[in-house]
Amino acid sequence: MQLEILKRVQNDKNQGFIQISVMLNLFQNLQQQQYFDRLIAFFGLNFLRKASRSKGFTLMEVLIALAITSFIVTALYATFFLSQKAIASIDDSLIRLQEARSVIDNLKREIESALYHKESGYTVFKLEDKDFYGRSASRITFTSFSPIAAGLAKITYTVEETEGRLTLKKSITSAFNSKTKAMDAELIEDMHSFSVEVKFGDKWVKTWDGSKAHGMPEEVRISIAFADNSTEKKKPPEETILVFDIATPMIGKTKNL
Repeated sequence: MQLEILKRVQNDKNQGFIQISVMLNLFQNLQQQQYFDRLIAFFGLNFLRKASRSKGFTLMEVLIALAITSFIVTALYATFFLSQKAIASIDDSLIRLQEARSVIDNLKREIESALYHKESGYTVFKLEDKDFYGRSASRITFTSFSPIAAGLAKITYTVEETEGRLTLKKSITSAFNSKTKAMDAELIEDMHSFSVEVKFGDKWVKTWDGSKAHGMPEEVRISIAFADNSTEKKKPPEETILVFDIATPMIGKTKNL
């Protein structure tokens, strides 16, 4: 009798454990189903609910999923491509801006230390007005002191045109010996314009000859313009960035203009 009672108790325990295990499995399945339902509701893919309860996906459902995936990948690629293009354009503009600023600073220092005397045959200060396709391309020649040339140097800034592209060049030679080999350098490529103006009275003019004006001008305005992130070569570009500064010669200026 006692043995039978022990067997019944043991059977009841086993059945209790089985019921608890079944309840735990049902609870886990319920949680997974709720999580799946939330994902479907969040992404708006209600057709997956039906597919999850069936044996698999239909061909139409697979094609729709591939189309949605392709659309998302294309949008991400387009966004990445545009971002990279914008970054490259900004980098190019910053490099050109630094180049223009450096050239103007050097030219300003050279003009401020320029030397001209009307009775001297080796000093000069001459500004010529030129243009290419309506874009300013000034040419300026003067004598000044340069850190890369011994003594007084004759410095020329000029613009050359090649297939519609303007390049600013600089040439340095000795002011005392014209046979000395000139040192040439390209400063800025593919710019929009290079303009030098001098102040005459209350106006800015684009030509000057120190031998006729008997001296140097009171002020010199230097301007460099380049295209703003333009990948296409237009004549002229629709938008440009302008960098300019004003130099004040210290020696041999004209008086009472």
